[in-house]
Amino acid sequence: MKKGNRAGGGAGGRCSSVPRSIMKLAVKCPRGHACVTGRRRRCRVEEEDGKDMLFLADRKPMDCPYRGTFSGLQVCRCPVRYEMFTFSGR
Repeated sequence: MKKGNRAGGGAGGRCSSVPRSIMKLAVKCPRGHACVTGRRRRCRVEEEDGKDMLFLADRKPMDCPYRGTFSGLQVCRCPVRYEMFTFSGR
């Protein structure tokens, strides 16, 4: 991939890079993609469903357009967070 096609990098390389095309899919992020830059802690993932949905370990609802409840569990449908999880496993 050419230099400049990925965003992020984070503090000390802890945050995985995310393609800009994926970043553009999450335009509703109320925190300005702070999880990519390392300015904000990422939601901890408990399990992946393999279809762009992550089940989160935290059970408390959060004000995020990509987060919701499914069968009493918190789920994340953010394309950026899903990319980071599948890229780094975290």
